[in-house]
Amino acid sequence: MQANNERTWGVSAAVGAYLIWGFLVLYWRLIDDLPSLDIICYRIVWTPAFMLLLFAAVGGWRGVFASEVRGLFGNPGQALRLFAASLLISLNWFTYVFAVNHNHVAEASLGYFINPLLNFVLSILFLRERLSRAGAVACVFALAGVIVVSVQAGVVPWISLVLALTFSLYGLIKVRIKLHSYTGLMMETLLILPLALIYLSVFADAGFMGCDAKANALVIGAGIATAVPLLLFAEAVPRISYISVGFIQYISPSITFLLSVFVFREPIPPMKLLGFCFIWIGILIFCIDSVRTARGRDPRRRTEEAEA
Repeated sequence: MQANNERTWGVSAAVGAYLIWGFLVLYWRLIDDLPSLDIICYRIVWTPAFMLLLFAAVGGWRGVFASEVRGLFGNPGQALRLFAASLLISLNWFTYVFAVNHNHVAEASLGYFINPLLNFVLSILFLRERLSRAGAVACVFALAGVIVVSVQAGVVPWISLVLALTFSLYGLIKVRIKLHSYTGLMMETLLILPLALIYLSVFADAGFMGCDAKANALVIGAGIATAVPLLLFAEAVPRISYISVGFIQYISPSITFLLSVFVFREPIPPMKLLGFCFIWIGILIFCIDSVRTARGRDPRRRTEEAEA
């Protein structure tokens, strides 16, 4: 019974995280008058501020955080990887907000459709995992989709590729960082925090928090909007299988794509739609293959089949 409750909470947390990530495009549009770099810097500033409030509310986190930070400074390689992760996620945030605020929501959606397949490729290259035939076919369809979209646009879809590559590399680095997710999130933002504060104080046109009351409230809320889905994701991952997370992951780019078409009225030429269809076919092949693999490895299923 307890295992079922844990799985239910894990699925709920994952769905909540990806629903938030999918609809966040609407939030960033509320502050599209601000330059994209300003918005990212405010996210970097207010995310650790929100995390500090959580640390104060949940006392048990403080001891774990302090212990892990001490271990981090005793491991230069780990600290360097964390700094690289911080730079990658910052670039990812900037590219995403830039795409949303400059009417490239469909390209942002394409980037996160590509991301899971790119993760699979990187895991083969760097984590020595094997690529099945179906996985190879899925990657071919994804590549075909990117090529079709590129041909239709007349340029390489750099927004999609930057989003997919930065988040995939970020995830690859995070695999090698042995920290609790809230410690990692806190330290990632703290490492880049001085640069964000310098930019907002010296280079931003309005200065630090120099906007009107509505914009200031929204940029403060950006810290919450950044931290909450990441924390929900951290709650989900230990409780459900990675395959389940992979299925749920497609909620976010699907929402983004639908918003780009039906809310923001971005033009989707037939060739671009064809490219997205190739991506979806690759995703479908990838998911079916993942389910078959998981069922084949399930010891309970093998036992049931043997008894039958």
